[in-house]
Amino acid sequence: MAVDILIIRNRCDAATEGTYHIGEGLKAHLESKGCSVTDLPDTQASSENVTYWLNSTNNRTKKLIIGFDHGSCSAFYGEKNNSTEAVITKSNAQDLTQSLHMYTFACSTNGDGCVGQVALEKECYSWLGYTEPVYVFTDPNSSLFKKLKAVIWSYITALAEGKTLEQAEAILRTAYADNKNAHWLFDYNLKRLLLRKKASNMTINSHNRVVIWRPNVRVNSLYAHGPQNRNVFVHFVGLGWKRLWPDHDAQVVSMLAELASAKAKNRPVSFMEDDGRVKYIYA
Repeated sequence: MAVDILIIRNRCDAATEGTYHIGEGLKAHLESKGCSVTDLPDTQASSENVTYWLNSTNNRTKKLIIGFDHGSCSAFYGEKNNSTEAVITKSNAQDLTQSLHMYTFACSTNGDGCVGQVALEKECYSWLGYTEPVYVFTDPNSSLFKKLKAVIWSYITALAEGKTLEQAEAILRTAYADNKNAHWLFDYNLKRLLLRKKASNMTINSHNRVVIWRPNVRVNSLYAHGPQNRNVFVHFVGLGWKRLWPDHDAQVVSMLAELASAKAKNRPVSFMEDDGRVKYIYA
């Protein structure tokens, strides 16, 4: 099963206790906006689980990653054995964040030369985060905590509602600015906020992993199952099973013939994947 959005929120110290609670209720909120969501709270926020949901081969997360604390210039952290564990790093950012958008409420991930900038250079569509250490309130029942939670959610809600990155960023900055007089933290965090992006006017619905170009892959198995028409699957080396786009008989037959020929000749093919299915083939 694939989802639109992955939430990562560890809970292993005082700071992450606060950010953990900022994520409480977010899954249900996003689902009410029509998004499918996986939440990895507390001990579920391990590197194994994050890689399972984000690796680009299996493509289980389609649009957006939301990460709540901790962070550093070199990595965004999850949790293992009640301690922080690097889960998105400079070395794995290309695989885990390519063709996705990332929002981190975490320290220092988006400074110059840090993991956010590296991710952008390696095919991540956008990374919104902070250039230096930032602060969080830790009492989820306090009025200040509730104000900060609303600020953080404002950007995420805007993206889920289809607003562009620029519109969502403006909403977030306004939310921070509107609370400057409540506590110094709001202005402090705002001044360290940075959005890096590949292009202008993107949304999480226009630029994502739903449609992916897969170049130069090899076919090692084909499978057709009746009695239904157009029920044809291909197994690509390193990618697993993909169903052929089932809308038209002629399209299915033509793609199957091309794939069978490529398999027989051990010739690579390139294809357009649309929501996990093979829509176009170039062989």
